[in-house]
Amino acid sequence: MLKAREIEPNLPDRIRVFILNKKNYDSVIKQLEAIAKLEKITQQSHSDRTTSEQQDLKDIQITNLSAKLEDSQQAIIDRIDALKTTIINSIDSKMPKPLPLLDAFNQILDKQVYARLLEKMSFLGKKKAEKIIEQLKEEKKQNNTHFSSF
Repeated sequence: MLKAREIEPNLPDRIRVFILNKKNYDSVIKQLEAIAKLEKITQQSHSDRTTSEQQDLKDIQITNLSAKLEDSQQAIIDRIDALKTTIINSIDSKMPKPLPLLDAFNQILDKQVYARLLEKMSFLGKKKAEKIIEQLKEEKKQNNTHFSSF
């Protein structure tokens, strides 16, 4: 540091230092020269560009970014739609299917159908609904009747 200050008194408190020995002196100097050349070329290429070229480059980058965002947005929308369809189908498959009244009468001997039919006919009153359902059960047992529409 003291030797560097002797050469250049305006140096800051900390500087980068390369320690060389005789074995690697030539290769380090060549690398530093190559890095210096690359830095000059890079600085020239940036300074050589006109403002219109820079603006064109920025416009292209913005257009590319916009296209990527639109593609990503469309992919997200498509995925959401697919998930909606999957969820709706899943819910529909788990929902109990309505049992038409005529089919319920034909399956009256099944305990679950009996309970659902009793629940549906509860507007008649519990005793009256039970009486009608029992009569339907008796008819079904005795004659093995298949109820049909008029």
